[in-house]
Amino acid sequence: MILPSTAILPPYSRLLLGTLLTPLAGAASDRFGPRKILTVAGSAAVVGAVPLLLLAGTGTIAAATVARLGLAAIMATFLGTLPAVFVSLHGPAVRCSSLAIGYNLALAVFGGTAPLVATTLVSLTGWQPSAGLYFALAAAIGLALLGFVPGTLSESAADPDPSRGPDNSAKAQ
Repeated sequence: MILPSTAILPPYSRLLLGTLLTPLAGAASDRFGPRKILTVAGSAAVVGAVPLLLLAGTGTIAAATVARLGLAAIMATFLGTLPAVFVSLHGPAVRCSSLAIGYNLALAVFGGTAPLVATTLVSLTGWQPSAGLYFALAAAIGLALLGFVPGTLSESAADPDPSRGPDNSAKAQ
């Protein structure tokens, strides 16, 4: 029997680690550039997704906790870097609409279908960690698209038309 005090360790340790690492990943992105940080996160996801799920399935609390911490570290690296990257990809005139439509459409299509795809993979293969293949594939696609991510964000996020105000209206002369 697993005690409630033991059962609470994996999810809360994952939450704590993610909370601590997300701003650190953002700071690392500011210092070293988002492309480098996303390369590290994507590579870790491609290489580590299936092994971490194998580890989680060994049946021990310790292994499950380590696996969840590994996955949390990968996700925190993405989550700390991507918001600034998303903003840098669009100019001020279309930024809000572009982010709202693009992010939510991608979230609905890929995030919304992730449980279905993962369940189908496990059903077809009979192998529990096969769901990690979907995560690894998504990370591999992300790595292939890193060429579109600016090396530094300071240049890409700048307003190309300094005569416009923060609300994109013409400044009063």
